[in-house]
Amino acid sequence: MYEDLKNEFISEVKDLLDNTEKNLLNLEQDITNKKYVEEIFRSMHTIKGAAGIYGYNRTVELAHSFENLFALIRDDKISINNHIISLALKAVDVILSLVTSKSEELIPHNITQELMDELNEITSSAKQETHGKTNDIPPHRLNTYYILFEPDADIEKRGIKINTILSDFDDFEHKIITKLTDPDRSNKNKLPEFYEIIVASHYSAEDLKAIFLFTPNEVEISQIADFNLFADDKFIDFYEKAVKILPFSQERLELLKNYAHKVKNKIIQEPSESKKETVTKPKNKGKKLLIGLDEINQVIDETKQRYLQYIKVPAKKLDLLLSLVSELIINNSQLAESAQKKDFEHILQLSESIAKTINEIKETTLHLRLIEIKTILPPYYRLVRDLSLKLGKKVDFIVEGTDTHIDKTIIDKLSSPVMHILRNALDHGIETPEERRKKGKRETGIIRFIAYYSNTNVIIQIQDDGRGIDPEQVRKVAIEKGFITPDAKLSKKEIYDILFMPGFSMAKEVTDISGRGVGMDAIKKAILDLRGDIEIDSEIDLGTSVTIKLPLTLSIIETLHVSSGNLHFLIPLSNIIRCDNIDISKVQKHSGQRIVIEDQIIPYIDIAEYFGLKSQSINEKNLILINGGRQPFALFFDKIHGEYQAVIKNLGPIFNNLDIFIGASILGNGSVAYIIDTYKLQKSFFKQTNINQNF
Repeated sequence: MYEDLKNEFISEVKDLLDNTEKNLLNLEQDITNKKYVEEIFRSMHTIKGAAGIYGYNRTVELAHSFENLFALIRDDKISINNHIISLALKAVDVILSLVTSKSEELIPHNITQELMDELNEITSSAKQETHGKTNDIPPHRLNTYYILFEPDADIEKRGIKINTILSDFDDFEHKIITKLTDPDRSNKNKLPEFYEIIVASHYSAEDLKAIFLFTPNEVEISQIADFNLFADDKFIDFYEKAVKILPFSQERLELLKNYAHKVKNKIIQEPSESKKETVTKPKNKGKKLLIGLDEINQVIDETKQRYLQYIKVPAKKLDLLLSLVSELIINNSQLAESAQKKDFEHILQLSESIAKTINEIKETTLHLRLIEIKTILPPYYRLVRDLSLKLGKKVDFIVEGTDTHIDKTIIDKLSSPVMHILRNALDHGIETPEERRKKGKRETGIIRFIAYYSNTNVIIQIQDDGRGIDPEQVRKVAIEKGFITPDAKLSKKEIYDILFMPGFSMAKEVTDISGRGVGMDAIKKAILDLRGDIEIDSEIDLGTSVTIKLPLTLSIIETLHVSSGNLHFLIPLSNIIRCDNIDISKVQKHSGQRIVIEDQIIPYIDIAEYFGLKSQSINEKNLILINGGRQPFALFFDKIHGEYQAVIKNLGPIFNNLDIFIGASILGNGSVAYIIDTYKLQKSFFKQTNINQNF
């Protein structure tokens, strides 16, 4: 039970940190927007309260320092600058590492201490200049709340400590906490002890609820005044003598509200000119933030995937799925009854109805796995922001199509390739402001992240308006390094494809950010592993566009069911150009596994020969023309059975060294069919036969 709650807490903190990072980046672009400051403050307050319950003491301390800073920003005591944003973003990273690591002790103490020192230094400086105590805040800037906290009898068993919750009020300057007792409450599954809390605060009621994050049904919060009731010098005396002595009832709350109403006009006064708050502008001392922060990056990378395993699903989708399952159960009962009566006509009708319901369940289940592209964007915003500052470049990061959905498995594996492409665009694509001015461009460069649907695929384009890639320079480097011969005639697309060749790089020196070409082969492999494709287009001084084509889902795939010998295979329909039945004895052949089809010489692979199978037909073959990238190629099979919607299953470890299969699927008759990765089959076959295919 405790571990389940703890995992829920960690997942919740991950979401809060994602939102905080997004709000910090938005705040940097619009420093006057109080909404972002409020949300950042509220998130830190929630994290602080919840972390204390589960014993994350260093997280509590860091979140508290973070919260204090943004409390002063919210109250216009401190003005925002890039240094504060950078500091806050680093704090987000450190809190993530503290919460997701197996133990806070795995994170070096100097990392958290150094960060807290910087946060507290800014906060202390502001307080010294503004005498930043709650007493100095005009009464009309605070609200007064009445909180009734009635813990359930099993609260301790749930791993929640009452004292930890109450300790969250230690920092409130104006508060009254009264412990009450009622033995009769034990009969209502409540502890006999409960608490009455009166507090004046900047916080909204929602903020205060965050203190009771894991006891939401055990607390009631009511606003009794829209000003600081403690500013009335007789209020505490009134509470002690007129309220506290009463038996507990709703009458206590009503008394407090009535008192607030009577003293309101006397208490609320607009601040005079002489009492206007001073705004502190923290100086950016230019010192390096968090020496040794890289020590925690590995912890973050290793643990964050554990919390990406959760998908937030709208309730209406689950309701639809439940409705479909109910319908399936009813149909199954009717089918059993019809089978007993041997009502074959009704059985046929039910079979069609069940097939339709199963298809709807499949579609609904697939959509449960689809999540919006925008869920992966925060790290990209952060990357563009951090690297542009580091490189001294001005960049606008523009995103389009954030509501495009894609399979979660693809989302999880897409992050690294996209990060590398963005680094290349920032490091090698976008010019410095001076260079852009000389070219007559805006000082601020543009990087666009565009996502949209194309048939059953999702297209992602990453564009920059920078230097572009010179195809002649790529060709020159490729010749110098022996990737192509000097007399090779290549199209512009073929030249840019060289960038994806293993070992090819145009970087003159290695940097800690990127190198045009370094790792591009790994990017292409990652995209191909997702059954996708990637290509580059560029114009000198206009910019570069990298286009990634991905399937919507990896779970189910539309295929063509074929067989050779005694084995069944499935070929993705998206890779097929056309099918034909031919007499191979009458086809014109050329050396090197090539045949002539419609006046075009193309390579071919006879699957029976390739796998050493006994073909059921010697001359009559079924030809399937495959889109092979630069050049199509043909596959020969004994039989074509028809289209098949395949549910992809992973192959066992025995197939680890045979990557020409995407996976396998179970056919209707129980046979196993292997799903062919046509690109890898093509590459493997022609590598074995030493045929130069330029694909």
